[in-house]
Amino acid sequence: MEFAYQQLKCPKKNHNNSPFTYICMGESCDKPERLLCTKCAIDHGHSNCYVLIEEVLKKSQYNIQNWPQDVSGQKVKNLISWNDKEQASQQIESLFEELQTELLAKLQNLKKYMVNCFAYQGENMREETDFAGQYFDRAYDLRDLKQRIIEFLQEDIDKEDMEDFIIKFLRNPERKVALDQAKRASLKLIPNCKYYIDPVLFRDIAEKEFYQKVEILKQSFTGGYQPVVWKLENSGLYQSNQIKEITPGICYQSQCQHGEEVLFSEAEFNTGNHGFRMRFDQVSENYRCHVLVGLYDLNQRKDEFRPYICLMCCDHRDSMMPRKNRYFDVHSGSQIDVRANFDTNELEIREIFGDGAEGAVFQSNLKNVVKSINNRVQVRKKFFVFFSSSGAHKISLISSY
Repeated sequence: MEFAYQQLKCPKKNHNNSPFTYICMGESCDKPERLLCTKCAIDHGHSNCYVLIEEVLKKSQYNIQNWPQDVSGQKVKNLISWNDKEQASQQIESLFEELQTELLAKLQNLKKYMVNCFAYQGENMREETDFAGQYFDRAYDLRDLKQRIIEFLQEDIDKEDMEDFIIKFLRNPERKVALDQAKRASLKLIPNCKYYIDPVLFRDIAEKEFYQKVEILKQSFTGGYQPVVWKLENSGLYQSNQIKEITPGICYQSQCQHGEEVLFSEAEFNTGNHGFRMRFDQVSENYRCHVLVGLYDLNQRKDEFRPYICLMCCDHRDSMMPRKNRYFDVHSGSQIDVRANFDTNELEIREIFGDGAEGAVFQSNLKNVVKSINNRVQVRKKFFVFFSSSGAHKISLISSY
């Protein structure tokens, strides 16, 4: 029975009798087809709503990707799953197996890349390195010292003779000349040396970065449903140097009454689902305009801020359209939830009230924008919060992913 669904073929012309593979579970989807073959799925859109028919037949509702579709259902599912000892253990094991595989693959790729870089450099600098090596050998040759150590161990010379030889060896004028020549040769070598490794520094950087990432992973599951996976940072644009950083990466206060200050996400994105939630701890009464929230395109030289919406006046770019015909009512305590799906190119910005209810919701579909700007794979974006002549707004990052 569980494989019988593969016998059900898509009747659409030019779909080659492909079997139905997905079900679209998007509640608000306005398209008539919900059973989709792989070709249907390409045209249907919003792939984040697809569930595999095979998973529905074989798995429980706890183990089906993209189900439930609503945030509340996802939270309940996760609470139940992660508090079941066996399920939590299995999921953690699976997560770490994937991470280990991916990390090992990345390290292997880096190693291969480094080997190729140095092989190429060595081949193209062989003449220079041979020249420098001749002087190095003269300056640092230890064969005579080695011979004297052997003689000392065999008691052919005494300790005093050994000490005297070491001093003469180190202070030998000919060695000093060779040492100077080696240094001059190295100065000619350095400008052409594109690749170089300091093993100690390389290891220190690797360990530091690794430990930082591990700490971020640790924080991501110890904060309940509001982890801070990445933080905010000062963009350095316009008058951003005036922004007051109250809690590093978390809490900022705008200062400029007649200028522009911009915060970026410290992370950049081009695939997957990412977003953040921020809270207004203080809203300037005298200078309310403007606070823009959206995406910053790292690939462009102009028009980098797109799409966006102003939380104060609802001015927007790239068709940020209201979903409920409501506008933001920003005040002290207001929370703004920003979500982006970089696979389907959709951005959603919503207002969250204290009781968890939703206020205004604005959405933008970036498909046409992305296609006209750049190759899909090359798109690199950051989230931004843009204060324009806004006085003393204070915001805090509550969660990010």
